[in-house]
Amino acid sequence: LVLVMAVPAGDAARRLVERDGTASDAIGGRAASYHEAVNRAFGEFARQEPRRYALIDGNGAVDEVHQRVLAAMMPLLAGLEPC
Repeated sequence: LVLVMAVPAGDAARRLVERDGTASDAIGGRAASYHEAVNRAFGEFARQEPRRYALIDGNGAVDEVHQRVLAAMMPLLAGLEPC
């Protein structure tokens, strides 16, 4: 399962600056057009293969997004035996 976090481009850019400051990593430092293209591509992958990709609303508080991630993963985890 591929988890795709859907966040508006402006919010994603702001988060990268908050996280990295002026020392962005190799991917985070790329142009906005790169991030927009990647976002579009993964959104399309998720629409074409919904059993393989989960499109997660990345907006809101960390706990809210975490709950969405867990909800997307629960069908996979439901059949597992505890360790």
